[in-house]
Amino acid sequence: MLKIRSFPATSSAYSLFRTGSAPNRLITKAAITLAALLLSGSLLSALAVPPQPPLGPSEPAVSVTPKYDFKIKVMPEAHRLEATGRVWLPPTDQVRDHIELDLTEGMHDLQVVIVQPPESAGAARLERAGARCTLYPPRPVEKAKATLLEFSYAGGENISFVFYIGPDGSFASGINTAWYPQFDRKRGVGSLSFSAPAGYKVFSVGAERDTPEETAAGNYRFQVDSPTRFSFGIGKYDVSRRAGSVPVSCYLLHARDNVDKYVEGCRKVLDVLAGEFGPYPYPGFAIVEVPPGPAAKAGFTGASGEGFIFVNTPSLDQEFNTAYYGHEIGHQWWGNLVGFGGLKGGAMLSEGMAQFGSLLAVHAIDGDAAAERYRRTGYPGYINDQSGFGYFKLAAAGLDHPLTGALSGVQSHELCDSKGLFAWDILSRTVGPVEFSRALHRVTREYAYKTLSWERFVEIVKTAARSDVDWLFKQWFEQTGAPDWRLAWEQVGKTLRGTIYQDAPYYRATLDILAESRTRQQIVKTVEVSGPRTDFTWSADFPVSSMTLDPHFLVLHWTPEYRAQANALAAVTRGYDKFATGKSGEAYKELETGLDHVPDPDHYGVRFELEFSLARLLIKDDKNEEAKQHLLKALASPSFRSEDLPWVYYNLARVAKNLNDDALFRRAIDSLKAADLAAGGRTGAPEAARRL
Repeated sequence: MLKIRSFPATSSAYSLFRTGSAPNRLITKAAITLAALLLSGSLLSALAVPPQPPLGPSEPAVSVTPKYDFKIKVMPEAHRLEATGRVWLPPTDQVRDHIELDLTEGMHDLQVVIVQPPESAGAARLERAGARCTLYPPRPVEKAKATLLEFSYAGGENISFVFYIGPDGSFASGINTAWYPQFDRKRGVGSLSFSAPAGYKVFSVGAERDTPEETAAGNYRFQVDSPTRFSFGIGKYDVSRRAGSVPVSCYLLHARDNVDKYVEGCRKVLDVLAGEFGPYPYPGFAIVEVPPGPAAKAGFTGASGEGFIFVNTPSLDQEFNTAYYGHEIGHQWWGNLVGFGGLKGGAMLSEGMAQFGSLLAVHAIDGDAAAERYRRTGYPGYINDQSGFGYFKLAAAGLDHPLTGALSGVQSHELCDSKGLFAWDILSRTVGPVEFSRALHRVTREYAYKTLSWERFVEIVKTAARSDVDWLFKQWFEQTGAPDWRLAWEQVGKTLRGTIYQDAPYYRATLDILAESRTRQQIVKTVEVSGPRTDFTWSADFPVSSMTLDPHFLVLHWTPEYRAQANALAAVTRGYDKFATGKSGEAYKELETGLDHVPDPDHYGVRFELEFSLARLLIKDDKNEEAKQHLLKALASPSFRSEDLPWVYYNLARVAKNLNDDALFRRAIDSLKAADLAAGGRTGAPEAARRL
């Protein structure tokens, strides 16, 4: 661990708080910071069905999926859009005396006219409560009759979750914000027509159907034939397209030299995940760049939609990150293609399964060592707390919950992306990798554009399993905690005897045990663990000097070192949780109280993390002078995690800029560069600093 007692030439911030950084990374191993949520796509889908034949402008609807004919005029300079259109709603088996839809509060001037059936035609009366709108036709629509509505509205002046209209790059995700009328949160099909100022280019879900003459004038048309939540991006893009089995496109806000590396990286990830989850479900894949400032205010750094991902600028300025893109591309199947009904297990089947895809991609593309590091303490340049140690910090802080609980928001990301990462991997190895993959293929085939319950998923997995796995679901998904095994051993001559102890609840597991000599001779054998003690006897032809339980950390389990670190950092973890759940005052108090109880000696960078976290809270509250003092105290701390140091300097540079302190700004930037280099050059801080 690096040590620093003064202001050397080196270091940025990740944040709750971190702005202008690479894909969100939580700070870990020796310390957890308050890290920001990666709001990337734990995207719970709404009910939908496979595509139906397109409807004509006046024929009755026969699908259960709404069909739109939608025109959107986008005015980036005015931060505004204006929309008109019509939508067919399928018949129901009940009389429609009212129709409910969702439209974000950021859209206003909504007007709706019932066009068909003729006996119900006329302007609808509208009642609105937040995003929920209730329409009352002039006369109720008889059952078994489709309804055709015409609508118009305007808005977009305010940023909302994964939604922004502006000249630096607009983005809108129908998964996250109902920027268009959504009925029962169902997906839709139909045609989307966009109008933007000349010079702007449009990305949208669906197949592009316009001409070069139209696009030169800023007019774009798209046909959506598969049930989808409509999303778009609009900017002065540099567009790169690469043909292939899955065409890959990049819509970038400025040209980059690394486009081919990103395309190649995405293709590798797509190949890995298609092998595990089933054929890629969309005609192409796109990376759509979004400006970092508006994206941060809109609550995300990366967000996955059907056939694309929104990615902020800092994430694209770095080397291709296998873990980040593995996770986001994983959402193409889990959360986007397959939706989930009910609260139980939904977060694990979307966020957790995407994280499992990330681990699979890292293992297949980057190798065993990278996958082990990912499991233990996180993947370089990605969210470090999405790892085993990230889970231990949550557990030590009293923030553990069963994985199949009604997780949402902070819990779904933290638990599903840490402990959940292991749960899926352990289930796969226990069921059998081939059998588990076969079960996942079945799910994505049978439940494409539909919703899936946790109970049905478990039933499908059990059918595919080679043996009983009820105990495994109970052990890893239904209860809190993780194993805490203790290994005792002795060698007498060539006989090696050992015992693995554990306290209740007793975990079952298949574990490797490594026996090693001082001259690096090794034996690795497998032990089936269960109950309060498991005994084993081996023969060893060399003097054993050490024995290691689960040497590659394939099974999530406590170690003395991880427990000591996690306990030491509990105040930081709780402070993050308070902030992330909107309790800023309690977050300040938790962190300040933690400063009164910093261990001595401070082996795990506790003071560093507490000071760093307080500084980021203060920056968000525009208290720059106070933030500067806490950042300087962080730099004076006796220990810290090297990957975090560049982000401290980044935040110090931000504060210096806000305080018009040019000398401090230059020193912070120089120190940032040196700290990033010392940390391996993958922190993302230099790329973020360029925008300062």
